[in-house]
Amino acid sequence: MNDAVTAIPSIYPASLEEASLDFACRATGYKKRIRAMRELEKDLVRLGDCLTVSRDQGLSPYAQDRRALAAYQLFYGPQTYVRVATVLREWRERIRPDLPEGRPLRVLDAGAGTGAATFALFDILGASGIRVTAIDRSREALRILRELAGSGFDDGRDRHIRTRELELPHIRRVTEQPWDLIIASFSLNEIVEERAEDYLYDWTKLAAKCLAPGGWLIIVEPATSGASWRMQRHRDRLAAEGPLHIHAPCLHEKPCPMLKDAPDAWCHEVRRWRAPESLRLMNRSLRRDIRHLRFSFLIASPLPAPAYESAERLVSPLASRKGLRCCTGCSTDGRLHNTEVLERNVDDDAKETIKQIERGDIVSWDNRELLGDNQTERADAIPRILYRPGG
Repeated sequence: MNDAVTAIPSIYPASLEEASLDFACRATGYKKRIRAMRELEKDLVRLGDCLTVSRDQGLSPYAQDRRALAAYQLFYGPQTYVRVATVLREWRERIRPDLPEGRPLRVLDAGAGTGAATFALFDILGASGIRVTAIDRSREALRILRELAGSGFDDGRDRHIRTRELELPHIRRVTEQPWDLIIASFSLNEIVEERAEDYLYDWTKLAAKCLAPGGWLIIVEPATSGASWRMQRHRDRLAAEGPLHIHAPCLHEKPCPMLKDAPDAWCHEVRRWRAPESLRLMNRSLRRDIRHLRFSFLIASPLPAPAYESAERLVSPLASRKGLRCCTGCSTDGRLHNTEVLERNVDDDAKETIKQIERGDIVSWDNRELLGDNQTERADAIPRILYRPGG
């Protein structure tokens, strides 16, 4: 594992924001962007009322409504883009997949919506020779994806997008398989809620049959307790039964220790970012907290996961409490470790580092001592950051 900190800003591309604003103007018939955004605020409020906490990214009720999709793209599009981009950065920077040489990368964007995951993939890989097939049950969403892709935000490299109106359960009907990468971002939760939890495993087995031998499956879901616990149970079943191996967020394939030892908590990421101006303006009506992005995710492959040296992914923030800095990490040994550092041992440089540490960072500790409660370990200093997905 690389000891260097991977610090890549979580930024939504200005070019994609411009394309989304231009689409908003076309959808409303207004030439001025600010007028178009104001017009779409009421659509966003209705959309926000419809998208319950458990269906934070659901599009079904308005999947064919062009104005609702324009409002969705301005408010939810940037959030989905950065969430998926953060996961893709970890896949690229920490896991470092062997991508095919001599032919295009074949990608299936399953439940693509208006294309946030596809655009994030193009930007994160930053390479030519990518062939994406984007499927979704909303014909109008796919039409918008094509409009955004043709709006000039692309850099002219050899990239191709093909769209097809298709339900996720029918992915084997897409003839371009086997895929090098399948991405399902904020699309499975609705189907699983309709068909019961076992369907998540059934769909994953179906997706695995569509992967190349060295292929990858990336699932990104909401960070609600229900969706996250479902993902934790799903990774346990995959780890025990296959057909894929777990590469992230876990650093091991042992049973999830959070399900056993922290049943009131759930495994999810929390990332700071700077929302684009258009999103901040649209948020005047919803007034939501848009300072942080939350999500759960899974990266899996037919390839066995490497054995990592001693390290932990933080499953809580490094919080301050009664003269201590405390956090919990899920370790390569398959256990949760509760660690504390005395505030008096934190110098000014360390305090600056602490400001950057977030839930989801991968760290290592030196010189920890188990305290008398047999549950808490005390370290002499803050952890070393081995990897910070998304920066």
